[in-house]
Amino acid sequence: MALELQGTVLRALYHDMTPGDVPGKARWRGHADRHFLEMRIMSMRTTVTATILAAALAGCAGETYTRGNLVEDRDLAELAVGASTAQDVLAVLGTPTTVAAFDDRTWYYIGQRTEHVSFFEPEIIDRRVVIVSFDEQGRLTTMDERTLEDGQEVEFVSRQTPTLGREMTFLEQMLGNIGRFNPGTQE
Repeated sequence: MALELQGTVLRALYHDMTPGDVPGKARWRGHADRHFLEMRIMSMRTTVTATILAAALAGCAGETYTRGNLVEDRDLAELAVGASTAQDVLAVLGTPTTVAAFDDRTWYYIGQRTEHVSFFEPEIIDRRVVIVSFDEQGRLTTMDERTLEDGQEVEFVSRQTPTLGREMTFLEQMLGNIGRFNPGTQE
């Protein structure tokens, strides 16, 4: 409706129509009003275009996700090897992400921070693995750290394990099973 009205007003100004020919508008004074109207429409188009562009760019803003227990340096500074206990570690760092499979006195705190921008693959910004070990009395004996730089790429093997036997199509399987099963004995 508004665009139709604007088009009608512009046609009225360009063709020197009388004010009565323009629906909804009563007073027009000629070329000065036409210039003002053109500038106003151009300003509105610029505003609408800028708003659409800003909304599109806002959709491309990155989001940061933290997964796991990303231990901070200030938390590690509170722990001392030989002086801190397992209870102290639990109080400062919280529950470990995982415990070693064959040694329940080795705890792992694993965390990473990723950034995801619109439809692109997420990028790992920070990764940290803190490994703490305790002796039989529960005293902290070692505290080690691994970061993103310490990680290694693992290549997956894409080959398949061969199976013995011959491959049958669906139809061969269905026709091959006809008559193989006993209907059971009637008592």
